[in-house]
Amino acid sequence: MGLKLGLLVKEKAGTLSINNTQNAVLSVKQNYQATTQEDSVREL
Repeated sequence: MGLKLGLLVKEKAGTLSINNTQNAVLSVKQNYQATTQEDSVREL
């Protein structure tokens, strides 16, 4: 029982860190898009 619970917690932690990584990548992309949009507005 304890072992299964430990594995489940590890799985959850792994999923969480994957989600955090994806969220971080998304926010970087959004920030990048925002800055490139600002740059293109400046160029106009």
